[in-house]
Amino acid sequence: MNQLLAASETAWVRERALAAGFDACGVAPAEKFAELGRYSEWLERGYAGEMKYLEDPRRSDPQNSMPGVRSLIVCALNYNTELPYSTKVNPELGRKNPPRAWISRYAWGDDYHEVLWKKTEPPHCGNAWAFPAAAPVPRVCGYRADP
Repeated sequence: MNQLLAASETAWVRERALAAGFDACGVAPAEKFAELGRYSEWLERGYAGEMKYLEDPRRSDPQNSMPGVRSLIVCALNYNTELPYSTKVNPELGRKNPPRAWISRYAWGDDYHEVLWKKTEPPHCGNAWAFPAAAPVPRVCGYRADP
């Protein structure tokens, strides 16, 4: 069984993540999550769309990409901005020309990939290895992270 960081170490990690600008942080055990047991079926159904990188088998178990890892630090950043929803930007224009598309909230600001990478660079996270948020492992371990 993997050992989680002691409560004081978890608190230290959380403090550093919040100081780096993340909205939430928790620590999860680095284990193969039962929730990913049907991941291959999810891929076969085409739910990954054109995101072929999601087919990488290293994404199914933290040990596949980081052998010997014991704990996973999970950080979250709320990308919901105070800007108006794309459907509410110009109501007059909408009456004349109905909206053709909605713009996702994360697309209103700076590229979230760059924002997240800057927050995980030293001195914020030392030598930690960042796993992209779109990877299934972080999504599942996010549910398991001890806040």
